[in-house]
Amino acid sequence: MSYHVELDAMNQITAKTMGVNAITLPSETIFATKLKVLTLWGIPRLVQPGGLNMDADYLMQVAKARDGNTDTVKQYMLSSGMTSSVLEHKVPEELFSTPDNPVEGISTVKALKIANDRGIPIYTVNQANITTVLPKLQVGQQVKTDIQNAVNAGKVVTVSQSNISFNGWVGCGYIITNPETGAGAYMISGGLSGAVFTWVVVAFWVIALLLFCILPVPMVFVAGALGVMAAYGILFAQVCAVMVGVLTGAGIGIFFSDNFKEVLLSGLQDFMFALLTGGLVLSGFLGTIAGIIIFILWLLSYHDIFSVTNIKNNRKIYCQIFT
Repeated sequence: MSYHVELDAMNQITAKTMGVNAITLPSETIFATKLKVLTLWGIPRLVQPGGLNMDADYLMQVAKARDGNTDTVKQYMLSSGMTSSVLEHKVPEELFSTPDNPVEGISTVKALKIANDRGIPIYTVNQANITTVLPKLQVGQQVKTDIQNAVNAGKVVTVSQSNISFNGWVGCGYIITNPETGAGAYMISGGLSGAVFTWVVVAFWVIALLLFCILPVPMVFVAGALGVMAAYGILFAQVCAVMVGVLTGAGIGIFFSDNFKEVLLSGLQDFMFALLTGGLVLSGFLGTIAGIIIFILWLLSYHDIFSVTNIKNNRKIYCQIFT
């Protein structure tokens, strides 16, 4: 109710100043609490409050200039639309902020202002430039589809070149305006950036499982293969030692040491032991790292730092409040 009271008051002031008679028809605004669903392996485990959403889904006015100038009505509608968007983040901020815990909201106008303050280009897209501007936009596909459909219907769209990040929210604001009447739809797109981190968790789980379950197996096989090679080397060394002993007994190779066989066998045995031990130690080391990663990911999943699954790209949301 506070939203509509303030909006009506602002509209009356603007209408009187511009010489316009305006009447607000029955309208619809939805104020709701978003829920964060904590999940583990896709199974919901806990539900927590995830912020507030305000959706001015239907605002209808009848406006007519006292002098009959349609351009005046158009300017009034544009001004009224901007005001309605600003109030969508200002009113909830005023209602829920405390000196110790101020809250921030995001609306279409605020998102565009933040983008402009950060040096992100703001485009006005129409039928004359859509083929040039649309490829430059770094926004979601749903936003591009909305822009394409709106322009095809003769509307004009104001949008930032790329998304912004604000208090964990990632998205953009865009205004779809009727160039003849000034009426418009003030939209925001996007959701909490935690949805992006979900993919990070998946990547870490894949790496952990790779280290824990897959890599140690070939390492053991490699160690075993090297051990077999070392065993054949020892057998070959034994044959060589016997041959050296025979040649020495025949008076050939008298410069070979008497303990040549023992030294050769001992060295090859040490080499085989090192290969086997090194392979097993490496496998155990990788498994330990994987175990640590899995434990950390379990803790993160338990506190649901990443598994926010309820936030979706919703172009019907006009305002997101962050507490």
